[in-house]
Amino acid sequence: MKLQKPWKMSEINFIKENCGIIGFDEMAKNLNRSHGSLRSKIHLLGISSRCPVEYAIYKGDRLIVSGTAEECAKEMKVTQKYIRWLASPSGVKRVSGRKNPEKATVAVRLSQESE
Repeated sequence: MKLQKPWKMSEINFIKENCGIIGFDEMAKNLNRSHGSLRSKIHLLGISSRCPVEYAIYKGDRLIVSGTAEECAKEMKVTQKYIRWLASPSGVKRVSGRKNPEKATVAVRLSQESE
């Protein structure tokens, strides 16, 4: 069994200062920590809701917008729930069953964090 590396105060401060500013993937890379370890620490610190999940929204091959669900929703004038649904397995399945799926609006989840 691999021993857990203890968290340094500087790493905890980095999380508190950057969570919600830089992406989850970049934060894990900068801290040289696994996604699971970082996710767990963020949850224990009680700040997990501050780390946004990022999306890229496409219409066919054209990028419409990228950013958090809130930013994408505001730009597209839709709800955040709709953005999250577009990237969900049921949203992907619905689009693939369309007559012209290549013309559909789709969302791709860019971040690894679970909501």
